[in-house]
Amino acid sequence: MTIEMPSMPLTEIQQQVLNVALDLVKKRRELEVNDILTVCKKKIKKDEKQILSALYFLFRMKYIVPGSRLTKMNLFENTVRKNLHDYIAHNPGVHVRELQDQFQLGSYAVSWHLHVLVKFGLVKERNFSNKRVYFLSTFGHDEEKTFVLRTDITRKIYESLLNYGEMRLSELEQHLGIKYNIIQYHLKRLEEVELIERVDYGGITKIGAKNF
Repeated sequence: MTIEMPSMPLTEIQQQVLNVALDLVKKRRELEVNDILTVCKKKIKKDEKQILSALYFLFRMKYIVPGSRLTKMNLFENTVRKNLHDYIAHNPGVHVRELQDQFQLGSYAVSWHLHVLVKFGLVKERNFSNKRVYFLSTFGHDEEKTFVLRTDITRKIYESLLNYGEMRLSELEQHLGIKYNIIQYHLKRLEEVELIERVDYGGITKIGAKNF
C-alpha cells in the first residue's frame, strides 16, 4: 500500500531537506530541528530561512515527526505496521483487542505501532463505549455509527429494519429469533447514534431504520 502524500509535489528544496532526514534515519538518528538544519546548511546551497521554511513544511505535512527515527517515506518497511494499517483500512472502527487477536500480538506491540501511525497522521484514535478504536485519517463517514454497526447483532437488527421496514418489537424478535432483552439492548445502542426511530401508530409502536 502506498502512503498517501499531498497532491502537490515537493519543491526541490523540500525534497533536498527530506533526503537529509532520510540519511539521518539510516544512521539511526532521531530527527530534531537543529540536527537536520545543521546538516542541511552544509549540504544545501540555500539560505537558512529557505531551509527552515522547507523543514517546517515537512513537519506540518508529517513527512517528518520531531523526535522520531522514522519518516513517512519508510513507515511501512515494517511489515507488522503495514498490516495493521491495511486491516484498519478494511475494518474501520476496529478496537485494540481485535488487532491483538487478529495478528497474535501483545498489547505493547500493537499500541506502539498504532502510536506511530497516529503520530504520522495516517490513523486517528477515538474512544467509544470505553474502547479505543481506530480509523484511517481519511475516513469520511460517521465514526460512532460505524463503530456501533461493527457488532454482529446490532448490524443484523439494523439491516433487518432497513430491508423489511418498520416492525413492532415482537415482530423483530420473531423475525430474528433473538431474545427480547438482547434486542432491547442493541436497539438502545442504535437509538443512541440515531440509526433508528420509534414511531407511534395509535398506541402501537413500531421501530424503523434511518439511512446511514
